[in-house]
Amino acid sequence: MHLAHSSVRRRLLTASLALFGLLVFGEMLAAQSPFGEVVNVRVVNVEVVVTDGQGVRVTGLGPEDFRLRVDGEDRAIDYFSEIRGGELVPRQESAGKTPEGAGPRPAADPRGGTSYLVFIDEVFSLASDRDRVLRELVEQLPQLSPDDRMAVVAYNSGGLEMLTSWTESGRELERVFKGAMLRSSSAGPLRSQVRAADRDELDLDSVATAGDEPDFLGAVPPGVETVQGLDLEDEAIGERWSVEVDKAVSAASTTLRAFARPPGRKVMLLLSGGWPFSLSNWIAGRSTPGFRSPRLADGFELYSPLTDTANRLGYTLYPVDMPGLPAVDLMGDAAVDRLAIERRREIEIHATLDYLAQETGGRPLIDGDREAALERVVEDTRSYYWLGFTVDPQETLDRQKIRVRLHRKGLEARARRNFQPLTREQEESLQVESALRFGDPPREAPLTVALGEPERAGRRRMEVPVQVAIPLDMVTFVPTADGVEGRLELRIAAQDEGGDLSDIPILGIPVRLPQAPEAGKYARFDTSVTLRREKNRLIFSLTDPPTGRTASARMDVEP
Repeated sequence: MHLAHSSVRRRLLTASLALFGLLVFGEMLAAQSPFGEVVNVRVVNVEVVVTDGQGVRVTGLGPEDFRLRVDGEDRAIDYFSEIRGGELVPRQESAGKTPEGAGPRPAADPRGGTSYLVFIDEVFSLASDRDRVLRELVEQLPQLSPDDRMAVVAYNSGGLEMLTSWTESGRELERVFKGAMLRSSSAGPLRSQVRAADRDELDLDSVATAGDEPDFLGAVPPGVETVQGLDLEDEAIGERWSVEVDKAVSAASTTLRAFARPPGRKVMLLLSGGWPFSLSNWIAGRSTPGFRSPRLADGFELYSPLTDTANRLGYTLYPVDMPGLPAVDLMGDAAVDRLAIERRREIEIHATLDYLAQETGGRPLIDGDREAALERVVEDTRSYYWLGFTVDPQETLDRQKIRVRLHRKGLEARARRNFQPLTREQEESLQVESALRFGDPPREAPLTVALGEPERAGRRRMEVPVQVAIPLDMVTFVPTADGVEGRLELRIAAQDEGGDLSDIPILGIPVRLPQAPEAGKYARFDTSVTLRREKNRLIFSLTDPPTGRTASARMDVEP
């Protein structure tokens, strides 16, 4: 049994797809499923923290106390649980009016613990600030419960590096954090450029005062005049920071996608070295607060990709203010001016932390809270309400707003602001992306793949022949008029030396046979991939959709 198939499409290259088939064939477009209509309903879980007017946690509420609105319409709460101190509260105790077995079903079992994904920003963080926070994290590791787990990823100028995948070992995490303190920081060149420009401007009269407090919407403080432009040096600095912030946000989003499906509640501890919400205010803050340059992105544009990814994957963000309170090493009037500059920049950083937390239902850990970051996050994620509702992701593909309100006056609910459901196909593709980023392919069984000799396909490209041995034992067959038929999905993805990823197309492989195959039989799938003429890493992932069984392989190819 044999199939030939030409090049897989890459994001960075233009390639075509030609298909040739016998009994087994591949196609880019979804074919009619032999299994009939598939009902693909997912549960969207929303973690909700309820407090009173003094900020004190409120417990003992039931589903009848909550009002859930999705895109402006009331939505029934299909699942409901109260988690208190990491334990599921029995229905009678949680809401005395609702007996066990009545009303919404329990939303979750907290015995899955919490998955803490730690993202260390080394591009904007000074090593001294980072190490202060990491030392405290080591001291707070005993706060984790036996059911919790943690993974740690660092981002620097060289890209992403996984320091450890999910582990429940406190000793391993201590080793990882202590090792992270020995790593270099890339923050020096970025900060020195801004500092040098500050020194040239400290004699100006118009500086922001320490009391100026714009919110994250970029409001101009009272009495401060806006200006019509920034000088070329300011614009250049702002554009460089914009590029670097965008890269850092993309790295954090990529990290979330790579760790998309851990068990239990999902939390990202975002150790941020200082991402301004308004780059215009950040640059102009030393002399012209309140100006927005049309050439510099604002916080909504910069950070919504991260909050959207977190909400889509069900992660709560807890951003940590690693720089903390500003330090000033000058004397006299220069110190006052410098403090005003640093104070305004601190406000912009806090605005970003507020935004990331508010959009995902988390809390910003600012100034003194940074030294108790893990303790605060553990405390915040041990007690909450878990609301669930059902959606059909095939019909609900756009981002939708979520609003949770309480029927009782004086109570406030904190929860994520939106969701966008993932289809099963998208979840599988996330696993492939994770394998490329961090070398952990989705695998229930090994997949046999053979690569041929690369051949030139133009000045900067090469074509690599590929043979995939498809184990027919993993195919779920159903009877048809002509025999039996099944369907597999093949994903092929590539990452080049620069870290660029290919698109991850889904190749449908219907398998039609006159009769059910004998055990141990294979079908051969021939294809080729067109890549840049440099070292590439390839991931092949074969899935049987009805059962979710997966076979995969990871291979490197060089010109």
